[in-house]
Amino acid sequence: MQHDKKNVSGNLRFSLLKEIGQGVYDQEIQLEDIAAAFDYYKSA
Repeated sequence: MQHDKKNVSGNLRFSLLKEIGQGVYDQEIQLEDIAAAFDYYKSA
């Protein structure tokens, strides 16, 4: 993920869906948030 073309200066950027058909782009995400999301889904 760290080598993705959307990333700038080492910061992770995601394209996300706000709702069906409505995307939001260049959303900066911290590694801790990604890890917390994976942990949440692993425990569910």
